[in-house]
Amino acid sequence: MSIWIITTGNSDVQLKINYNWENLFYEEVRYDEEKDIKKCDKFAAIQQDKASELYLVPARVLGIVYENYLQNNYSDLAFPLLDTFSQYFSANPNEKPSIIIVLLTDQRNIFLNESGELNEKVTNNELSPFWQDTCTLKSVFKEYFRQNKIFSPVEPEFLTLNPMSEQGLDNWDKTLKVVQEQFENLKKELNKFPQYNPNDTIYVSHQAGTPAISSAVQFASLSNFKNVKFLSSNIFFNDEGEQTSDPQLVEISNYWMGIQIQKAKQLTIEGLPGVALSMLQEIGYVDNKNVKPRLENMVSVFNIRESLAKGHEFNVEPAIQRVVDALNLVEIFFKEKNYLQGIALLAAAHETFLKAAIAKEINNQKIILNISHNKKIFISQQLVKWQQPGLVFIRNNRDSYLDKKLKSVLGIPDWDRTEQTLIDIKIEILTQLSFPIANFEKKFQKKQFDLMNSNSGLFKWLHQLRPEFNSWDLLKWMCIEKDNKKQYDYDIRNQLMHNLLGFNEQEVIQYLLGNSTTSTYTDVLTAYQQAVKEKFLNQIDCLGLKYNERNLYDELEAIANDIT
Repeated sequence: MSIWIITTGNSDVQLKINYNWENLFYEEVRYDEEKDIKKCDKFAAIQQDKASELYLVPARVLGIVYENYLQNNYSDLAFPLLDTFSQYFSANPNEKPSIIIVLLTDQRNIFLNESGELNEKVTNNELSPFWQDTCTLKSVFKEYFRQNKIFSPVEPEFLTLNPMSEQGLDNWDKTLKVVQEQFENLKKELNKFPQYNPNDTIYVSHQAGTPAISSAVQFASLSNFKNVKFLSSNIFFNDEGEQTSDPQLVEISNYWMGIQIQKAKQLTIEGLPGVALSMLQEIGYVDNKNVKPRLENMVSVFNIRESLAKGHEFNVEPAIQRVVDALNLVEIFFKEKNYLQGIALLAAAHETFLKAAIAKEINNQKIILNISHNKKIFISQQLVKWQQPGLVFIRNNRDSYLDKKLKSVLGIPDWDRTEQTLIDIKIEILTQLSFPIANFEKKFQKKQFDLMNSNSGLFKWLHQLRPEFNSWDLLKWMCIEKDNKKQYDYDIRNQLMHNLLGFNEQEVIQYLLGNSTTSTYTDVLTAYQQAVKEKFLNQIDCLGLKYNERNLYDELEAIANDIT
């Protein structure tokens, strides 16, 4: 089973002769009060086209004049495009369509005045799109397929494109919506046929009609059907200098691959390298410019995995590189208005930065402890280390007793359960590492040492280590202790992450500025660039944290330009 979808336009049906035209026009139609052309004498005089030697009459007018007089006058009519298309099926009878869908056009509704009559601008303008509508040719097309034995006994089905927009069927966006609706309805109707298979060949002839219709039908057919072939007319001049045409079948692959490549380019620029990569792999893209490995690398960047070498996940330099990459990604997300991803990634970048910055400051610092009346010397990372749970006292994640490894390093027997001694030792370690003990000592006495890894603890610790550190408003807001319900309710990130509450652009700006309600910023991207990213990178530089500068926009654009 195969299906043929045909668009129709103003020149699809023409006159071979003008002998009967004026007679039918004046005597049979001209004074019919129900006809749209009752006041349009301009259509009585028609001119012959020198190249084709046919007479071109506006489609709506031709349909009105001939629809009731086909039996004796059908031989007057010429069908240049349909005849060319028919040659293909005549030469390939096994591919003859079982269903023929003809798309007609009717823009009458957008040319009516308040009284429901045609606007005078239409009746006085023979070039108006109204006269080029093909809806009145329905009977003519039926007769064409009835008389053409190639298609017998198949009778055509008709779909009519009725635009509601004043721009009519010349408007690309509005026309696409109209065509898509018709194709969705068509697909539902086809599914009712027992013999229909989604893998059936769909022939599409979309040359006729406005460019907007042609483009929309091309897109809608590729979007709705798996096996599409475009049947077109190739017009040329033969050796005698006469204009002629041949049918030409264009396989879907050429159209489809071109469209997919353009989509992949756009997706790459928009910051979706993974989707672009999958699309290229699906179409069997021939990669002559090393595009796919570069996209794979970008996927790693976007998933913050590019600098994750096994065993070095918590090293300072690769961690800061991940932070900087994340800041660039957040900018891309905000540019595309993907605020959820941007805020989540930005929060992670802040927390990772705090741990990496502190890890750099305390690395290899000497710690002197008195253990069981014995003086022992350690270096910081033997006792406090950045590991999976965060920047905490050394531990083995597999141990149910978290202090087991620390006690082993300190030389305290595992059977020694003197808790206060271990608490005092931990406080002494943190004191020597310049942790602000006074802010947390009461909680530490209750063994709440994970507070050292909290945003508040890390923030105060970094300021204690580097008093010159100049924080920005968002980091301050993220790290203050929310000690009352009002503060917690105002924390937009908490409401998003814990309650999945949406937010508008102004709320995102408020969050980026540390919950400030006095902002002069009007767009998220600018607020992020100036109030967060610029200050964030400046402080990374001031702390002497190394990273490789990169412009993800440029990298993505370079990859996109090579997708050809």
